[in-house]
This record gives sequence, C-alpha cells and structure tokens, in this order.
Amino acid sequence: VQMSVFGATDLYEVLGVAHDGDSTTISKAYRRLARIYHPDRQEGSSEEGSAQFQRVQEAYEVLSNAERRDLYDEARKMWLFNHLSFSEQMEVTRRERLKAEAAAEAQEEVVRNELRA
Repeated sequence: VQMSVFGATDLYEVLGVAHDGDSTTISKAYRRLARIYHPDRQEGSSEEGSAQFQRVQEAYEVLSNAERRDLYDEARKMWLFNHLSFSEQMEVTRRERLKAEAAAEAQEEVVRNELRA
C-alpha cells in the first residue's frame, strides 16, 4: 500500500528502506540518495532533482530522530488502518488483541515463576 497523505509519499519508500530498518541503514540510504539528488550534482537547473533532494532530506529528518520516527509510525499505522475495509480492520484488531493477550500471559508466567523461586 502506498501511503499518500496530502501528496506525501511513505517516508520509508522515499529512502528505499524497510519499515524496520535501523538507524545505520537509514543513514546509509540518505547519504547515497543525497549524493545522487544534491542540486550541485544536477546538470542544469533540474527542479525535479531539487524536489527529490528535498523529499530525501525531509524523510531523513523524520526517520533519523527516534521521537519523530515513533510519531510518524503511529500516524502511518492509523492512516493505513483507516484505509482498510471493515473486515480487514477487524482482522488487524483481532491480531493486536491476540498479541496483547499473549504478552499478558507471558508476563503472568514470569511473575508466577518468580513467586515459586
């Protein structure tokens, strides 16, 4: 699913990295793309190249900052969720509930084991 909010593209797609990419992967992708699209490296006055360079910079500014990346990821999840069909939303909700229940059961097991020790 390509996320487009107010004409913006998914920031992970802009940098060409996976959504679970670490900071090193994000930095390497940024440096590679910045070298390609930097206005000084463009022949003539390529507005398209300058616009792409700006998109790459904006994506890096968000994804390289842990707090901003977390906020972006939450907004992205909400956007994606709201663009699913009702049955897909129900399936996502069911999976999230199962994950939460499994985590709670695991935590309860840890506490029980600590009490036995």
